[in-house]
Amino acid sequence: MTLCLSQMMLAQRDPRSYRMGVDRVNGSAAYNVTAYGITEDEYNSADGSPYLDKTYAPGTIKSGDKVTKAFMRYNVFFEEIEVSEIPNPENNKKTGALLKDGNTQAVFNDKTFVYMMMGNGENQKGVYFQILSTGNHFDLYMKSTVKYLPPQYAYTSIDHDMPGRFEMKHQYFMVSKQNRFIPIPEKHKDLLKMISYKQDEVKNFLKKEHIKLSEPEDVKKFMLFYNKLQG
Repeated sequence: MTLCLSQMMLAQRDPRSYRMGVDRVNGSAAYNVTAYGITEDEYNSADGSPYLDKTYAPGTIKSGDKVTKAFMRYNVFFEEIEVSEIPNPENNKKTGALLKDGNTQAVFNDKTFVYMMMGNGENQKGVYFQILSTGNHFDLYMKSTVKYLPPQYAYTSIDHDMPGRFEMKHQYFMVSKQNRFIPIPEKHKDLLKMISYKQDEVKNFLKKEHIKLSEPEDVKKFMLFYNKLQG
């Protein structure tokens, strides 16, 4: 399956590339938590984390020719890159969120994030992708998602209550220079079905290098090989 994505342009842009003073729940970038099917108590008490990394990290926001320094973290559950002008904000008024603009890149924790629109028409949805590597023919992007799993309560004396939790998953994409996004499956056999060019070479490489397509470093190794294979 191939996905076609288009970048989003905002009609109005804050010159800082982020907005401050956003309504929050304990520092999160939620405008209305219940709109995500979760209460404030559930959000704050859940195991796991909605963040790729909860700590604010120093980085840069690149928008056209302009570069702004800020502290950032990525709230995957709310699809927001939260921004602070200080490393450890003590209140919500000192935090904000990156403007969702396809011309803007956020770079922090040695990671580069871009915002793009997925789908068409009413099904369009804006999401952040992390750029893992670039190549002459294909780039490698990763999309992280976080799902909230509600608590499970014991019905018998031998059962135990299980708190709600956040579960994070990652999907990798080969991105062509024509901006076509091709999901990379986890199973070798499914990947080989997608690839017709020099399939035997790809199969031998996957087997010889013991490539696990669920591991980011292995996927990057495969993409480096595949780009070289294109010539």
